[in-house]
Amino acid sequence: MGLGNRNLLLTGPAVFALTVCAIGWVIYQQASKLPQQLRAEIRSDYLESKKNDLKGYIKLAENAIKHLREPDLEISNEDAMKEAKRILSNLRYNEEDGYFFVYDLSGKNIVHPSKKDWVNQNKWDYKDRAGKYVIRDLIMAARKAARGEGDGFDEYIFHKPSVTDDMGGRSKLAFVIELTDWKWVLGTGIYLEDVDNFLDGTDTEVLNYIHISMVWIAGIAFIGMMGLSFSQINIGKTLERLRIGADLHDQVKQDLAYIIRELNNQLHQPGEIILSNSRGFLEKIRDPAQHALDWIRIIIAGKDPNNLALIDGLSEMKRNFEMREQVQVTLSETQKVAAYSKNLSKEKRVAILKVVNEALNNIRHAAATRVDLQLQTDECNIILTIQDNGVGFDVNHVKSVKMGLGLGSMEARIQRIGGELAIESSDSGTTVKATVPQNHNLWSYALCLLKHR
Repeated sequence: MGLGNRNLLLTGPAVFALTVCAIGWVIYQQASKLPQQLRAEIRSDYLESKKNDLKGYIKLAENAIKHLREPDLEISNEDAMKEAKRILSNLRYNEEDGYFFVYDLSGKNIVHPSKKDWVNQNKWDYKDRAGKYVIRDLIMAARKAARGEGDGFDEYIFHKPSVTDDMGGRSKLAFVIELTDWKWVLGTGIYLEDVDNFLDGTDTEVLNYIHISMVWIAGIAFIGMMGLSFSQINIGKTLERLRIGADLHDQVKQDLAYIIRELNNQLHQPGEIILSNSRGFLEKIRDPAQHALDWIRIIIAGKDPNNLALIDGLSEMKRNFEMREQVQVTLSETQKVAAYSKNLSKEKRVAILKVVNEALNNIRHAAATRVDLQLQTDECNIILTIQDNGVGFDVNHVKSVKMGLGLGSMEARIQRIGGELAIESSDSGTTVKATVPQNHNLWSYALCLLKHR
């Protein structure tokens, strides 16, 4: 399987998993804020509903003693107030905690079912543990509401009857009204702890829903990742078979077909001709056979023979030429040029490799014993130099006969990618120099411009 497909198989599920994790993380972050947002909204709505409940409870208490406040009542006002105290002391709407209290305008307690020792005591200066004057603030809230300057609600900390040994008290929301004819302040309240307990239950349900949703997301992501991996494996195998088939068809099949055709032609010759031509024939079929073998070796290594990295392609050519011609080839490049060559476009890589291949084919006929391949770079270009110590040739003469030895195709290839090709030759050897523009990024392009100013 090719390197590209292997990378696809490895990175595909990983990218999918990371994407799902990122989406899950965003969902979780947003969902984790949901309980607080819901709590704030629900608390506001719930408190509003409780305020309406408190108004209803006070209305209930008012109606319970309404008959005692009629102007033509047969009993005395003192007896009516005494009966009202009895009724309000026994009136409940929520077991122990749903009671009513009454104070006069001076702060003296008239009715308090949970604090019976307070009855007839003045509590004007009573403060809760937070330092709030509870009774005087309740009386002021009732009087302001009677004048249309307030809503009659007040918060403070007070003892909760249903809790044993509740010394510190709990937060309480009270609603009070003024009974102006008796100069009483009638009130009741709810403990905000009950509201918080209700909201805690809502938080728990929301968090459970979030956790269940995240488990489902994780499960679906896992199944999806397994399905993607399975699909990619099958797709990768198919693509790899197609790639190998195309590579073998494009080059190896043609080389082998040529070899077989030449063998058949040779075998159909008379015996004495076969013997006399055997050396030339073997030399003729050696190159395509070697080329087919090289192509198969590259495919087996998991590389694309049509898209080799520049250094890899040069190394492969060096090794093949040395093995085939028994001529030493040196290949030298700097770390900088190796890095730059990786960014070359496929068109430029192929052009350079084709030039090297053509040059090496020419060197075979030059009786050279040494070949030097050298890659260099400046701010603008990659420079390839191919130098041999062969017999050389007359460059001008070769050019005059329409660029023999493949020099025309070499020059045309380099010019198509915006480069230049220079050839020098003498009886001590030949030097081919190809200058190819780099693929510039912004920085290297700026350096190139500065250099050529």
